[in-house]
Amino acid sequence: MSPRSLQAALCGTLLFASLATASCSSTTTVNPSSTSGAPVTPPSTQPPVTTLFTKEVTQVKIEIDYAPGAEPFQGEVKKFGDPWSLLRANALAIFDGKKTVSFPSTLAKMEKLDDVPAKSFSSADLVAVAAAHRTEMQFSNVVSFYVVFVDGYWLDDTGAERTDVPGVSIGDTGIIGMFKKAIASPFVEQLTLIHHLGHAVGFVDNGVPVGEANRAHVDTANGHHCTNKQCAMSFANETVAGATAYASEFIRSPEAVLIGQECLSDARILENKTP
Repeated sequence: MSPRSLQAALCGTLLFASLATASCSSTTTVNPSSTSGAPVTPPSTQPPVTTLFTKEVTQVKIEIDYAPGAEPFQGEVKKFGDPWSLLRANALAIFDGKKTVSFPSTLAKMEKLDDVPAKSFSSADLVAVAAAHRTEMQFSNVVSFYVVFVDGYWLDDTGAERTDVPGVSIGDTGIIGMFKKAIASPFVEQLTLIHHLGHAVGFVDNGVPVGEANRAHVDTANGHHCTNKQCAMSFANETVAGATAYASEFIRSPEAVLIGQECLSDARILENKTP
């Protein structure tokens, strides 16, 4: 579904084909300095995980677009707070608070994609949407990811419509597709974003190497997932039913870090190895 090892080859080919044919708070936008001399690369050129965790990268941007009818949840939940705080808390935890993380948490700050119709979407379709609408550039000190909410379900690699899949991370493109028809609550939405951002940054053993002492947390039966059932990277969270059960049991605070300590430990080991 989401692991890059299953889709990287396909998605890399699709991405370049699409490009050839297509033209601090969570609402804070942090722009890279135009005087730093940092070279700019196209939004589609996703740097490798080993670059992402270097000290040179100081900012991580998450661009979020949505199709009509697929608007992300916004606003506070009674007796809970703003669910978007979950994404912020977990993105900061992934980078140990050492990088500035920015993303929009209101529709006014996101882009509405009026040319993206309601339908089921393959990975190739999502790559084409990104090729047409992804705008955040990649700088030497800034890495961006692209999230798009669509009004439909996922079409898997066999062409089957998957009504049980709330989101996908496409290979090593930095593209995350969110299937609004499958998402019934803001908590499942945030958990899905966190889970697939985890895949996009290299969890589990998906670009971020696993520390020798951490081998037991690799779910070898379900590639690139975590055996820790309390970790957002658990394979159960690939489905709506699993994500719903997880959210009801483990999401108690808008500041909850859902990425397990084993995954965060792998990130710290990689971070300490990079320049």
